[in-house]
Amino acid sequence: MAPALAAQLSEESGASVRRTALRARNPAVTADATEQRVMEGWSAAPLDENGRPKRWLAHDEREYRYMRAIPTMPMRLACHGQNIAPE
Repeated sequence: MAPALAAQLSEESGASVRRTALRARNPAVTADATEQRVMEGWSAAPLDENGRPKRWLAHDEREYRYMRAIPTMPMRLACHGQNIAPE
């Protein structure tokens, strides 16, 4: 469902809405260098001091970027697994 929602939001807003991860299963959503750096900074502690997912924002005259951590909870791993082949 998430890819369809991202596509819909992208179409409606004109922005590029997508999900990625440090260990993405789908090569089409591999993180770029900036995303990789931000997520590596979050990897040990994806929640802020109030227990909310961390956020990141950057913008200049050409681009506006926003990222929000989506922490993986143990219950989710029961269905999706936690073993991802390095390749």
